[in-house]
Amino acid sequence: MDYYFKPSAIKSIKCLPRLLQKRILHKLDFYVRAKNPLVFAETLKDKTLGDFRFRIGDYRIIFD
Repeated sequence: MDYYFKPSAIKSIKCLPRLLQKRILHKLDFYVRAKNPLVFAETLKDKTLGDFRFRIGDYRIIFD
């Protein structure tokens, strides 16, 4: 399964400390490689941003 980031997400990630960047990308990679990644996701009520989210520490990854 492939994933991509919006340019605004890349810009936001680059502003974070390097250790936190690695943590977020490592956890996201774990979720994506899982047999059923939606087990780890929460459904969003407001669908204007996306359908689901992953929580990684204090950060949220919103996706469709």
